[in-house]
Amino acid sequence: MKKLISLITDHKAIFLVILAVLIVGGYFFYKHFNQEEQTVQYSTAKVTKGLLISSVSGVGQVAASSQVELKPEAAGQVISVNVQKGQAVKKGALIAQLNAGDALKSVRDAEISLTSAKLSLEKTLQPADKLSVMQSENALTQAKEDQLQAETDLEKAYEDGFNEVGDTFLDLPSIISGLDTILYSYEIANSEVSVQRTWNKAALLNSIVYQPTSDERGELEQYINKAEVNYQAARDAYNQNFIDYQAASRYSDKEAINDLIKQTLQTVRLLADAVKSFNHMFDFWIDYRSQKNLSVFNQVDEYVADLNSYTGQVNGHISSLLNITDSINSAEDKIVSLAREIEEKQESHNQLLAGADSWDVQSQQLSVKQKENALLDAREKLADYSIRAPIDGIIAELDLFKGDNVSSGSSVGSVISDQMMAEITLNEIDAAAVAVGQKATLQFDAVPDLSLTGEVVDLDTLGTVSSGVVSYNVKIAFDLQDERVKSGMSVSVSIITESKSDVLLVPSSAVKIQNTASYVETMVDGVPQKRTVTTGISNDTMIEIVDGLSEGDAVITQTITNSNSAASTNNASGGPDSFGGVMRIMR
Repeated sequence: MKKLISLITDHKAIFLVILAVLIVGGYFFYKHFNQEEQTVQYSTAKVTKGLLISSVSGVGQVAASSQVELKPEAAGQVISVNVQKGQAVKKGALIAQLNAGDALKSVRDAEISLTSAKLSLEKTLQPADKLSVMQSENALTQAKEDQLQAETDLEKAYEDGFNEVGDTFLDLPSIISGLDTILYSYEIANSEVSVQRTWNKAALLNSIVYQPTSDERGELEQYINKAEVNYQAARDAYNQNFIDYQAASRYSDKEAINDLIKQTLQTVRLLADAVKSFNHMFDFWIDYRSQKNLSVFNQVDEYVADLNSYTGQVNGHISSLLNITDSINSAEDKIVSLAREIEEKQESHNQLLAGADSWDVQSQQLSVKQKENALLDAREKLADYSIRAPIDGIIAELDLFKGDNVSSGSSVGSVISDQMMAEITLNEIDAAAVAVGQKATLQFDAVPDLSLTGEVVDLDTLGTVSSGVVSYNVKIAFDLQDERVKSGMSVSVSIITESKSDVLLVPSSAVKIQNTASYVETMVDGVPQKRTVTTGISNDTMIEIVDGLSEGDAVITQTITNSNSAASTNNASGGPDSFGGVMRIMR
């Protein structure tokens, strides 16, 4: 022990370092092996369908007597006033009538539209009548006959095409031979003593006197060369075309005949270009001779006459071949078009015999529903042009005369009543959702087991400002009077501002917002996944899902992270809530 103490004393610094390392290492060792395992719990709820009611609430007092303002729901001209000041009226009694011409027209239009939709639905549901079936059969038969006629027209077009090719080859040899003679024969030299013995193209060229100041000879040579090139192109096309024509017959397949027609058309076009270049050549030569006061060879005049004849022949064949090509294309296109038309008419006929399609019926039913809603809206707007007593009572004030123009929401009088009603105050946000005519439920502190229904009969047009806060007074008339309710009692009122039935609902806590987009989280293989949704109306606990979820889907409403002991306690004491259950993920 003395040696150990002496050793520690002599090496105090080293000992302190070792001790510090042991303490720190022991601490982290302890934390590592004694750290409590954490759990994450997810509370889930299933998407359900149901009724969603949105409401605003307020508290106030019961008044035994009250004065309610008369406020028209629409603007217009007064056409009749049915009561006088001091007159007793019942709830709903007509006080005055406004000019409702446009509103009446909207109702009539909506009624006509609804009637038309119902007739369309009725017609859709009815089986096909005998006349419609006969008309459908006749239309289908006519389309098939038209197709047969188009096929006959196509056969005739191919027959005419082959015949036209034959007629063309009756003329082409003489034209080819004539052009060859014009270029390469000695007919000019033989008929003109002044021309030396040479073929025609040289004779024409030699007849141009060379002059250093002009180059008519060079220009003519260009015309001759072009005529010769065009002639050779036409001659080569003709030679091959003639071979193919000899190999074909009117019994060849349609594709071969069609190719032959196109080939012949191309040959005649080349020949037309050659004839045109020959004409240009002679035009230049004749113009030169005329300007020089030189005679035009008789043989040249004969050649020009031949070329004019050739021009008429090739142009005629081109026109005929083009017409035949158009006839073939038109007939083929018509056959394809009629095949589609027959298919459509056959399907239409089958559907006619089968009766109304379920989708068509649903569409027509939806149209009827939409027209019914439109008619209800139009009638509601029409009702706004009638000023009626909101409660039983006596007309206390009436500032209204026939011919007056009134504004929507403006006070035109008041009714005093001894009927019980609730008077509450709402803030500006809640008041914005409230309107006269909305239904409400009322509960009373003094009579806990009593719940009455009522209707909003009056709402301040101008709010009251107090300490920077704007509030509005609202009056709710009781639907039924109960002798247990006394004047001055405290009352809690819930005003139904909007309601929707058969909508998808989830707890409001399940919906989150990120960058103006709403989303929920669902469990996928034990892992939360975001799903974008479109929301509708909501109340304090539930929210409508318009798109993004289906009935029965489970969404996360709460995430809880606890230690092992806490999580175990929650699991033991709790269970599935009214919307779903708890899923535990260990981490």
